[in-house]
Amino acid sequence: MLPPISYAARIAQVMASVGASLARAPASPTGFNASGNSVQGVKVRFDEPEGGRVHHFVVAARSVSEHFYPQRIVISEDSSSRLISPQTLGLNPGDNFYVSVASVDPQGHESLFAYPEVRCDASGCAIPPYAST
Repeated sequence: MLPPISYAARIAQVMASVGASLARAPASPTGFNASGNSVQGVKVRFDEPEGGRVHHFVVAARSVSEHFYPQRIVISEDSSSRLISPQTLGLNPGDNFYVSVASVDPQGHESLFAYPEVRCDASGCAIPPYAST
């Protein structure tokens, strides 16, 4: 077991590493939105962030009962009109979920996910009314 000081030092190292990684990462995509539904699939739309250092994008979804994105798929900018199935996102058709997108630069640094997330259910996708844009 680590002494408390060693543990605090390790936590500080992890926090500094995460901060440095985010500082190197491109900005999040802008103008993010999704259409479709949780049964047939969703199409995501977004704009590349300013700066142009993006190599590809990562689309991820999470169940409304989760806080993390367990499944992630890589897409290029020109595939943003592609229909993405719930199964591809790691979900069952009809599950309620949130979806978002992040930018990744050529060195693999990943941005934060676009905000607000879009919530999708069997009837459609929409930005939640409680999300401030």
